Amino acid sequence: MKKDITTEESPEHIFSILLRQLSSPALRDFLEDTIRTDRQLLYQFIIHFIEQSDYTDEQKKQIAYESILSFAGYNKKIFTDELVLFTQRSRQFLEEKNFIDAFLSAQVIVSNFKTPDEESADQLEQAATAAFSVLVDISKSDAALDLKEKNWELLKTAARDYSVSYPGEVIQACFAALVEAADETEKLEWTLSCIADKIELSKANFRKTREEYDELFLLELRWQVLKKMNLEKEALQLLQENKRNDFFRMKLVESEIEQNNFSAAKELIADRKGVELPVEFLRLLLEIAQKENDVKAIRSLALQLFQSSKYDFEYFNLLKQQYDKSRWKQQVDRIVNIVKRNTSAKANGLDAAAKILIAEEEWDKLLRLVQKNANLEFVEEYAGWLKEKFPLEVLEVYRTAVRRYAEKHMGTEVYRTVTGVLRKMQSIPGGKEIVQALTIELKVTYRQRRSFVEELNKVVLS
Repeated sequence: MKKDITTEESPEHIFSILLRQLSSPALRDFLEDTIRTDRQLLYQFIIHFIEQSDYTDEQKKQIAYESILSFAGYNKKIFTDELVLFTQRSRQFLEEKNFIDAFLSAQVIVSNFKTPDEESADQLEQAATAAFSVLVDISKSDAALDLKEKNWELLKTAARDYSVSYPGEVIQACFAALVEAADETEKLEWTLSCIADKIELSKANFRKTREEYDELFLLELRWQVLKKMNLEKEALQLLQENKRNDFFRMKLVESEIEQNNFSAAKELIADRKGVELPVEFLRLLLEIAQKENDVKAIRSLALQLFQSSKYDFEYFNLLKQQYDKSRWKQQVDRIVNIVKRNTSAKANGLDAAAKILIAEEEWDKLLRLVQKNANLEFVEEYAGWLKEKFPLEVLEVYRTAVRRYAEKHMGTEVYRTVTGVLRKMQSIPGGKEIVQALTIELKVTYRQRRSFVEELNKVVLS
Protein backbone atom coordinates (compact mmCIF):
# COMPACT_ATOMS: atom_id res chain seq x y z
CA MET A 1 0.00 0.00 0.00
CA LYS A 2 1.44 3.37 -1.04
CA LYS A 3 2.18 5.66 1.88
CA ASP A 4 0.52 9.09 1.81
CA ILE A 5 2.78 12.12 2.00
CA THR A 6 1.72 14.58 4.65
CA THR A 7 2.86 18.09 5.50
CA GLU A 8 4.17 16.75 8.81
CA GLU A 9 6.96 14.86 7.04
CA SER A 10 10.44 16.43 7.00
CA PRO A 11 11.60 17.85 3.64
CA GLU A 12 14.42 15.29 3.58
CA HIS A 13 11.96 12.41 3.98
CA ILE A 14 9.63 13.79 1.33
CA PHE A 15 12.62 14.17 -1.02
CA SER A 16 13.60 10.52 -0.42
CA ILE A 17 10.08 9.29 -1.24
CA LEU A 18 9.81 11.41 -4.37
CA LEU A 19 13.25 10.37 -5.58
CA ARG A 20 12.24 6.71 -5.48
CA GLN A 21 9.09 7.45 -7.46
CA LEU A 22 10.61 9.56 -10.23
CA SER A 23 11.95 8.19 -13.51
CA SER A 24 15.43 8.99 -14.83
CA PRO A 25 14.15 11.10 -17.76
CA ALA A 26 12.09 13.22 -15.36
CA LEU A 27 15.13 13.81 -13.17
CA ARG A 28 17.27 14.67 -16.16
CA ASP A 29 14.74 17.20 -17.44
CA PHE A 30 14.47 18.78 -14.00
CA LEU A 31 18.25 19.09 -13.63
CA GLU A 32 18.72 20.53 -17.10
CA ASP A 33 16.04 23.15 -16.46
CA THR A 34 17.34 24.01 -12.98
CA ILE A 35 21.04 24.46 -13.80
CA ARG A 36 20.19 27.21 -16.29
CA THR A 37 19.60 29.49 -13.31
CA ASP A 38 21.22 27.65 -10.40
CA ARG A 39 24.99 27.76 -11.03
CA GLN A 40 25.71 26.38 -7.58
CA LEU A 41 23.82 23.18 -8.36
CA LEU A 42 25.60 23.00 -11.73
CA TYR A 43 29.07 23.04 -10.21
CA GLN A 44 28.18 20.74 -7.32
CA PHE A 45 26.77 18.25 -9.82
CA ILE A 46 30.00 18.37 -11.85
CA ILE A 47 32.23 17.97 -8.78
CA HIS A 48 30.39 14.94 -7.46
CA PHE A 49 29.70 13.08 -10.72
CA ILE A 50 32.69 13.93 -12.95
CA GLU A 51 34.48 10.69 -12.02
CA GLN A 52 31.69 8.73 -13.75
CA SER A 53 32.30 10.49 -17.06
CA ASP A 54 34.28 9.36 -20.12
CA TYR A 55 36.89 12.10 -19.74
CA THR A 56 40.51 11.12 -19.16
CA ASP A 57 41.76 11.03 -15.57
CA GLU A 58 43.72 14.23 -16.15
CA GLN A 59 40.66 15.99 -17.57
CA LYS A 60 38.51 14.81 -14.66
CA LYS A 61 40.88 16.34 -12.11
CA GLN A 62 41.05 19.59 -14.09
CA ILE A 63 37.27 19.92 -14.44
CA ALA A 64 36.66 19.10 -10.77
CA TYR A 65 39.24 21.63 -9.59
CA GLU A 66 37.93 24.40 -11.85
CA SER A 67 34.42 23.73 -10.54
CA ILE A 68 35.66 24.00 -6.96
CA LEU A 69 37.32 27.34 -7.75
CA SER A 70 34.03 28.63 -9.13
CA PHE A 71 32.58 28.60 -5.62
CA ALA A 72 35.25 30.95 -4.22
CA GLY A 73 33.31 34.04 -5.24
CA TYR A 74 29.83 33.25 -3.95
CA ASN A 75 29.82 30.32 -1.53
CA LYS A 76 32.91 30.30 0.68
CA LYS A 77 31.87 27.27 2.76
CA ILE A 78 31.34 24.96 -0.24
CA PHE A 79 34.58 26.22 -1.76
CA THR A 80 36.52 25.50 1.44
CA ASP A 81 34.92 22.10 2.08
CA GLU A 82 35.40 20.87 -1.48
CA LEU A 83 38.97 22.15 -1.70
CA VAL A 84 39.86 20.33 1.52
CA LEU A 85 38.31 17.12 0.19
CA PHE A 86 40.21 17.48 -3.09
CA THR A 87 43.57 17.86 -1.34
CA GLN A 88 42.76 15.04 1.09
CA ARG A 89 42.02 12.71 -1.83
CA SER A 90 45.41 13.54 -3.30
CA ARG A 91 47.10 12.47 -0.06
CA GLN A 92 44.85 9.39 0.12
CA PHE A 93 45.84 8.36 -3.41
CA LEU A 94 49.47 8.57 -2.30
CA GLU A 95 48.88 6.40 0.78
CA GLU A 96 47.17 3.83 -1.44
CA LYS A 97 50.23 3.92 -3.73
CA ASN A 98 48.02 5.24 -6.52
CA PHE A 99 50.82 7.53 -7.60
CA ILE A 100 49.28 8.55 -10.92
CA ASP A 101 46.09 9.99 -9.44
CA ALA A 102 48.08 11.57 -6.61
CA PHE A 103 50.30 13.27 -9.17
CA LEU A 104 47.41 14.41 -11.36
CA SER A 105 45.59 15.94 -8.37
CA ALA A 106 48.70 17.81 -7.22
CA GLN A 107 49.49 18.87 -10.80
CA VAL A 108 46.10 20.52 -11.21
CA ILE A 109 46.56 22.58 -8.04
CA VAL A 110 50.12 23.81 -8.65
CA SER A 111 49.59 24.55 -12.35
CA ASN A 112 46.28 26.41 -11.90
CA PHE A 113 47.15 28.59 -8.93
CA LYS A 114 45.59 32.00 -9.33
CA THR A 115 46.35 35.06 -7.25
CA PRO A 116 43.57 34.60 -4.70
CA ASP A 117 41.25 37.23 -3.28
CA GLU A 118 41.76 38.02 0.38
CA GLU A 119 38.92 35.79 1.58
CA SER A 120 40.12 32.62 -0.14
CA ALA A 121 43.89 33.20 0.10
CA ASP A 122 44.56 30.97 3.10
CA GLN A 123 42.67 27.99 1.68
CA LEU A 124 44.36 28.17 -1.73
CA GLU A 125 47.82 28.60 -0.21
CA GLN A 126 47.27 25.60 2.08
CA ALA A 127 46.10 23.50 -0.86
CA ALA A 128 49.14 24.48 -2.95
CA THR A 129 51.54 23.77 -0.07
CA ALA A 130 49.90 20.37 0.46
CA ALA A 131 50.20 19.63 -3.27
CA PHE A 132 53.94 20.29 -3.23
CA SER A 133 54.22 17.99 -0.22
CA VAL A 134 52.58 15.24 -2.30
CA LEU A 135 55.04 15.87 -5.15
CA VAL A 136 57.96 15.57 -2.70
CA ASP A 137 56.66 12.23 -1.47
CA ILE A 138 56.21 10.96 -5.02
CA SER A 139 59.85 11.82 -5.75
CA LYS A 140 60.88 9.74 -2.70
CA SER A 141 58.50 6.85 -3.44
CA ASP A 142 58.83 3.70 -5.51
CA ALA A 143 56.68 5.16 -8.29
CA ALA A 144 57.60 4.29 -11.87
CA LEU A 145 60.57 6.17 -13.32
CA ASP A 146 58.51 7.78 -16.08
CA LEU A 147 56.10 9.23 -13.51
CA LYS A 148 59.00 10.49 -11.41
CA GLU A 149 60.35 12.22 -14.50
CA LYS A 150 56.96 13.87 -15.08
CA ASN A 151 57.02 14.86 -11.43
CA TRP A 152 60.42 16.50 -11.89
CA GLU A 153 59.35 18.32 -15.06
CA LEU A 154 56.29 19.67 -13.25
CA LEU A 155 58.44 20.97 -10.40
CA LYS A 156 60.82 22.60 -12.89
CA THR A 157 57.93 24.32 -14.65
CA ALA A 158 56.41 25.43 -11.35
CA ALA A 159 59.70 26.94 -10.15
CA ARG A 160 60.51 28.58 -13.48
CA ASP A 161 57.07 29.74 -14.68
CA TYR A 162 54.22 29.27 -12.22
CA SER A 163 56.02 30.67 -9.17
CA VAL A 164 55.61 34.21 -10.52
CA SER A 165 52.02 34.13 -9.22
CA TYR A 166 52.80 32.25 -5.98
CA PRO A 167 52.74 34.03 -2.61
CA GLY A 168 55.78 33.67 -0.32
CA GLU A 169 54.76 30.52 1.54
CA VAL A 170 53.91 28.67 -1.68
CA ILE A 171 57.18 29.79 -3.31
CA GLN A 172 59.04 28.26 -0.38
CA ALA A 173 57.10 25.00 -0.72
CA CYS A 174 57.76 24.96 -4.47
CA PHE A 175 61.53 25.45 -4.27
CA ALA A 176 61.92 23.16 -1.27
CA ALA A 177 60.15 20.43 -3.27
CA LEU A 178 62.44 21.11 -6.24
CA VAL A 179 65.54 20.67 -4.07
CA GLU A 180 64.17 17.45 -2.56
CA ALA A 181 63.45 16.00 -5.99
CA ALA A 182 66.83 16.88 -7.50
CA ASP A 183 68.74 13.60 -7.21
CA GLU A 184 71.18 13.72 -10.12
CA THR A 185 74.03 16.07 -11.00
CA GLU A 186 72.25 17.54 -14.01
CA LYS A 187 69.08 18.20 -11.96
CA LEU A 188 71.07 19.70 -9.10
CA GLU A 189 72.92 22.02 -11.49
CA TRP A 190 69.63 23.12 -13.02
CA THR A 191 68.23 23.74 -9.51
CA LEU A 192 71.25 25.87 -8.56
CA SER A 193 70.77 27.97 -11.68
CA CYS A 194 67.05 28.33 -11.05
CA ILE A 195 67.62 29.45 -7.46
CA ALA A 196 70.19 32.01 -8.63
CA ASP A 197 67.72 33.38 -11.20
CA LYS A 198 64.98 33.56 -8.57
CA ILE A 199 67.24 35.49 -6.20
CA GLU A 200 68.09 38.05 -8.90
CA LEU A 201 64.44 38.38 -9.90
CA SER A 202 63.41 38.85 -6.29
CA LYS A 203 66.06 41.54 -5.82
CA ALA A 204 64.88 43.36 -8.94
CA ASN A 205 61.24 43.25 -7.83
CA PHE A 206 62.28 44.42 -4.38
CA ARG A 207 64.04 47.45 -5.84
CA LYS A 208 60.97 48.31 -7.93
CA THR A 209 58.15 47.68 -5.43
CA ARG A 210 59.97 47.64 -2.05
CA GLU A 211 58.15 44.39 -1.29
CA GLU A 212 60.02 42.02 0.97
CA TYR A 213 61.77 39.11 -0.74
CA ASP A 214 62.95 35.92 0.85
CA GLU A 215 66.57 35.77 -0.27
CA LEU A 216 67.69 34.03 2.92
CA PHE A 217 65.35 31.10 2.33
CA LEU A 218 66.64 30.71 -1.22
CA LEU A 219 70.23 30.90 0.04
CA GLU A 220 69.47 28.13 2.54
CA LEU A 221 68.22 25.98 -0.34
CA ARG A 222 71.31 26.84 -2.36
CA TRP A 223 73.46 25.64 0.54
CA GLN A 224 71.48 22.38 0.67
CA VAL A 225 72.06 21.81 -3.05
CA LEU A 226 75.80 22.47 -2.70
CA LYS A 227 75.93 19.93 0.11
CA LYS A 228 74.05 17.36 -1.99
CA MET A 229 76.62 17.93 -4.75
CA ASN A 230 79.49 17.49 -2.24
CA LEU A 231 80.77 20.97 -3.10
CA GLU A 232 82.02 21.53 0.45
CA LYS A 233 84.27 24.48 -0.33
CA GLU A 234 81.47 26.42 -2.05
CA ALA A 235 79.01 25.48 0.71
CA LEU A 236 81.40 26.75 3.40
CA GLN A 237 81.98 29.99 1.50
CA LEU A 238 78.21 30.56 1.31
CA LEU A 239 77.94 30.09 5.09
CA GLN A 240 80.76 32.51 5.78
CA GLU A 241 79.33 35.15 3.45
CA ASN A 242 75.98 35.04 5.25
CA LYS A 243 76.94 34.34 8.85
CA ARG A 244 75.10 37.47 9.97
CA ASN A 245 72.04 35.24 9.74
CA ASP A 246 71.46 32.71 12.54
CA PHE A 247 70.84 29.75 10.21
CA PHE A 248 74.17 30.13 8.45
CA ARG A 249 76.08 30.96 11.64
CA MET A 250 74.62 27.87 13.30
CA LYS A 251 75.71 25.67 10.38
CA LEU A 252 79.21 27.14 10.65
CA VAL A 253 79.27 26.36 14.37
CA GLU A 254 78.11 22.80 13.69
CA SER A 255 80.87 22.43 11.10
CA GLU A 256 83.52 23.56 13.62
CA ILE A 257 82.15 21.18 16.26
CA GLU A 258 82.32 18.27 13.82
CA GLN A 259 86.03 19.07 13.35
CA ASN A 260 86.54 19.45 17.14
CA ASN A 261 87.41 23.13 16.67
CA PHE A 262 85.60 24.05 19.88
CA SER A 263 87.31 27.40 20.41
CA ALA A 264 86.36 28.55 16.92
CA ALA A 265 82.79 27.35 17.45
CA LYS A 266 82.47 29.26 20.74
CA GLU A 267 83.97 32.36 19.15
CA LEU A 268 81.38 32.25 16.36
CA ILE A 269 78.61 32.09 18.95
CA ALA A 270 80.16 34.87 21.05
CA ASP A 271 80.39 37.13 17.99
CA ARG A 272 76.67 36.79 17.27
CA LYS A 273 74.83 40.08 17.44
CA GLY A 274 71.87 40.33 19.83
CA VAL A 275 71.11 40.44 23.54
CA GLU A 276 69.94 36.89 24.18
CA LEU A 277 71.19 33.69 22.59
CA PRO A 278 68.48 31.60 20.93
CA VAL A 279 67.92 28.13 22.37
CA GLU A 280 69.61 26.53 19.36
CA PHE A 281 72.92 28.22 20.19
CA LEU A 282 72.61 27.34 23.88
CA ARG A 283 72.23 23.69 22.86
CA LEU A 284 75.36 23.92 20.73
CA LEU A 285 77.28 25.45 23.65
CA LEU A 286 76.05 22.62 25.87
CA GLU A 287 77.23 20.10 23.28
CA ILE A 288 80.68 21.72 23.31
CA ALA A 289 80.77 21.80 27.13
CA GLN A 290 79.95 18.08 27.26
CA LYS A 291 82.66 17.26 24.73
CA GLU A 292 85.15 19.31 26.76
CA ASN A 293 83.83 17.90 30.04
CA ASP A 294 83.43 21.45 31.36
CA VAL A 295 81.27 20.75 34.42
CA LYS A 296 80.78 24.40 35.36
CA ALA A 297 79.57 25.28 31.86
CA ILE A 298 77.32 22.21 31.73
CA ARG A 299 75.67 23.24 34.99
CA SER A 300 75.05 26.79 33.83
CA LEU A 301 73.79 25.83 30.36
CA ALA A 302 71.61 22.96 31.57
CA LEU A 303 69.88 25.32 34.00
CA GLN A 304 69.39 27.97 31.29
CA LEU A 305 67.96 25.40 28.90
CA PHE A 306 65.73 23.94 31.61
CA GLN A 307 64.10 27.36 31.94
CA SER A 308 64.11 28.46 28.29
CA SER A 309 62.72 25.10 27.11
CA LYS A 310 59.67 25.56 29.38
CA TYR A 311 61.09 23.04 31.82
CA ASP A 312 62.20 20.06 29.77
CA PHE A 313 63.31 17.65 32.51
CA GLU A 314 65.99 16.19 30.25
CA TYR A 315 68.04 19.27 31.18
CA PHE A 316 67.12 19.00 34.86
CA ASN A 317 68.35 15.39 34.95
CA LEU A 318 71.56 16.40 33.17
CA LEU A 319 72.06 19.14 35.77
CA LYS A 320 71.55 16.64 38.59
CA GLN A 321 74.24 14.39 37.16
CA GLN A 322 76.80 17.18 37.62
CA TYR A 323 76.57 17.20 41.45
CA ASP A 324 77.50 14.81 44.24
CA LYS A 325 74.56 13.62 46.35
CA SER A 326 75.88 15.57 49.34
CA ARG A 327 75.62 18.88 47.43
CA TRP A 328 72.55 18.17 45.35
CA LYS A 329 69.88 18.78 48.03
CA GLN A 330 71.05 22.36 48.45
CA GLN A 331 70.92 22.85 44.68
CA VAL A 332 67.34 21.61 44.54
CA ASP A 333 66.24 24.42 46.87
CA ARG A 334 68.12 26.95 44.74
CA ILE A 335 66.61 25.70 41.48
CA VAL A 336 63.08 25.63 42.90
CA ASN A 337 63.45 29.24 44.04
CA ILE A 338 64.77 30.29 40.62
CA VAL A 339 61.91 28.55 38.85
CA LYS A 340 59.25 30.06 41.13
CA ARG A 341 60.60 33.56 40.42
CA ASN A 342 60.10 33.13 36.69
CA THR A 343 57.43 35.81 36.26
CA SER A 344 57.30 35.39 32.48
CA ALA A 345 55.62 32.00 32.86
CA LYS A 346 54.42 31.95 36.45
CA ALA A 347 52.05 29.01 36.21
CA ASN A 348 54.58 26.88 34.33
CA GLY A 349 57.22 27.84 36.88
CA LEU A 350 55.03 26.65 39.76
CA ASP A 351 54.28 23.40 37.94
CA ALA A 352 57.98 22.87 37.30
CA ALA A 353 58.79 23.56 40.96
CA ALA A 354 56.15 21.04 42.04
CA LYS A 355 57.46 18.41 39.63
CA ILE A 356 61.01 18.92 40.92
CA LEU A 357 59.85 18.39 44.49
CA ILE A 358 57.95 15.25 43.47
CA ALA A 359 61.01 13.88 41.65
CA GLU A 360 63.14 14.56 44.73
CA GLU A 361 60.41 13.24 47.11
CA GLU A 362 60.45 16.50 49.06
CA TRP A 363 56.91 16.08 50.35
CA ASP A 364 57.03 18.69 53.13
CA LYS A 365 58.21 21.32 50.65
CA LEU A 366 55.60 20.28 48.10
CA LEU A 367 52.89 20.70 50.76
CA ARG A 368 54.12 24.20 51.59
CA LEU A 369 54.18 25.10 47.88
CA VAL A 370 50.58 23.96 47.46
CA GLN A 371 49.50 25.78 50.63
CA LYS A 372 51.02 29.04 49.39
CA ASN A 373 49.40 28.66 45.97
CA ALA A 374 45.97 27.35 46.90
CA ASN A 375 44.13 27.91 43.64
CA LEU A 376 41.83 25.01 42.84
CA GLU A 377 43.51 23.89 39.61
CA PHE A 378 46.95 23.75 41.22
CA VAL A 379 45.64 21.94 44.33
CA GLU A 380 43.79 19.41 42.15
CA GLU A 381 46.98 18.69 40.20
CA TYR A 382 49.16 17.86 43.20
CA ALA A 383 46.86 16.88 46.09
CA GLY A 384 47.03 13.23 45.02
CA TRP A 385 50.73 13.12 45.94
CA LEU A 386 50.04 14.47 49.42
CA LYS A 387 46.66 13.26 50.66
CA GLU A 388 47.91 10.01 52.23
CA LYS A 389 50.85 11.67 54.00
CA PHE A 390 49.07 14.88 55.05
CA PRO A 391 45.29 14.25 54.91
CA LEU A 392 44.18 17.03 57.26
CA GLU A 393 46.52 19.60 55.69
CA VAL A 394 45.32 18.68 52.21
CA LEU A 395 41.68 18.99 53.27
CA GLU A 396 42.40 22.45 54.65
CA VAL A 397 44.10 23.50 51.41
CA TYR A 398 41.13 22.17 49.47
CA ARG A 399 38.76 24.16 51.69
CA THR A 400 40.69 27.38 51.02
CA ALA A 401 40.85 26.67 47.27
CA VAL A 402 37.11 25.89 47.03
CA ARG A 403 36.20 29.10 48.86
CA ARG A 404 38.37 31.20 46.51
CA TYR A 405 37.05 29.42 43.44
CA ALA A 406 33.38 29.84 44.40
CA GLU A 407 33.97 33.51 45.18
CA LYS A 408 35.54 34.31 41.81
CA HIS A 409 33.51 32.14 39.43
CA MET A 410 29.86 31.48 38.56
CA GLY A 411 27.95 29.19 36.23
CA THR A 412 26.73 25.61 35.94
CA GLU A 413 30.14 24.13 35.08
CA VAL A 414 31.71 25.97 38.02
CA TYR A 415 29.13 24.58 40.42
CA ARG A 416 29.65 21.06 39.10
CA THR A 417 33.40 21.47 39.52
CA VAL A 418 32.91 22.46 43.16
CA THR A 419 30.65 19.50 43.94
CA GLY A 420 33.09 17.17 42.19
CA VAL A 421 35.89 18.43 44.42
CA LEU A 422 33.70 18.03 47.53
CA ARG A 423 33.14 14.38 46.64
CA LYS A 424 36.91 13.88 46.30
CA MET A 425 37.42 15.49 49.69
CA GLN A 426 34.98 13.03 51.25
CA SER A 427 37.25 10.13 50.27
CA ILE A 428 40.18 11.56 52.27
CA PRO A 429 40.36 10.48 55.94
CA GLY A 430 38.58 13.10 58.02
CA GLY A 431 36.96 14.57 54.93
CA LYS A 432 33.29 13.86 55.64
CA GLU A 433 33.06 16.27 58.57
CA ILE A 434 34.93 19.04 56.72
CA VAL A 435 32.84 18.59 53.58
CA GLN A 436 29.62 18.70 55.61
CA ALA A 437 30.64 21.97 57.25
CA LEU A 438 31.92 23.47 54.00
CA THR A 439 28.75 22.52 52.09
CA ILE A 440 26.54 24.20 54.68
CA GLU A 441 28.78 27.27 54.62
CA LEU A 442 28.55 27.51 50.81
CA LYS A 443 24.76 27.13 50.84
CA VAL A 444 24.43 29.99 53.32
CA THR A 445 26.99 32.25 51.63
CA TYR A 446 25.58 31.73 48.12
CA ARG A 447 21.90 31.18 48.93
CA GLN A 448 20.99 33.64 46.14
CA ARG A 449 22.61 31.32 43.58
CA ARG A 450 19.81 28.77 43.30
CA SER A 451 21.60 26.61 40.73
CA PHE A 452 24.62 26.42 43.03
CA VAL A 453 22.49 25.38 46.01
CA GLU A 454 20.76 22.71 43.88
CA GLU A 455 24.16 21.28 42.88
CA LEU A 456 25.34 21.32 46.50
CA ASN A 457 22.21 19.42 47.54
CA LYS A 458 23.37 16.56 45.29
CA VAL A 459 26.41 15.96 47.50
CA VAL A 460 25.49 13.07 49.80
CA LEU A 461 26.50 14.00 53.33
CA SER A 462 26.85 11.09 55.72
